[in-house]
Amino acid sequence: MRGIDAQRLLNEFNLEEYARKNRTLTKEEKDGIHAGDPSLDFVNDTLQEYLYNDLVETIPSLAMKLQERNTALFGEYDRDKSEAEFRLSIAPPVLLLSMILMIESWLELSTPWPYVAAFGILAAVVIFHKGINKTASSRSVVITALEIGVISNIHLERLKELENDI
Repeated sequence: MRGIDAQRLLNEFNLEEYARKNRTLTKEEKDGIHAGDPSLDFVNDTLQEYLYNDLVETIPSLAMKLQERNTALFGEYDRDKSEAEFRLSIAPPVLLLSMILMIESWLELSTPWPYVAAFGILAAVVIFHKGINKTASSRSVVITALEIGVISNIHLERLKELENDI
C-alpha cells in the first residue's frame, strides 16, 4: 500500500465502522479519524484484520467457486476439510472414554489399564492437534487458489484496483 491515501482506504472499505465495532480505539486513533487524517499504521492494521476476517468468513463460498474452476484443488480442499472435521469430531469422545477408563482403573487398581487410558488421552490430544492442522491446510488451499488467480475475492480485487489507480 505504498502510495494509497490512508483516508481513501478508510472510506473504501468502511474501516471506521469496522474498527468501532471490532477494536478498541485509542484517543489518537479517534482524533485522527475525526480530523480526516488517520494514521497509516492504524489503517494498515485495521485493513489487514478486516481482510483476514473477511477471507475466513468467505472461505466456504470461495471453495464453491474453486469447485467450478479447478476440481483438483477443490478435491484437495475437500479432502483436508473432511479429514479435519472427522478428527475434530472423534477426539472428544476418545478423550472422554479414556478419562472414564482412567478413573475406573484407579478405583479398581487394575495395573495395565491406567497406561492404556493415558495412551488414549495422548491419542485424543494428537488427533485434535492434527485436526487443527488439517483445518489450516484446507484454508491454505483456498488461499493458494486466490494467490494464483484461480478464484478471486471482491475486497482483494478492490484493493488491487486502488493500487493501480495511483
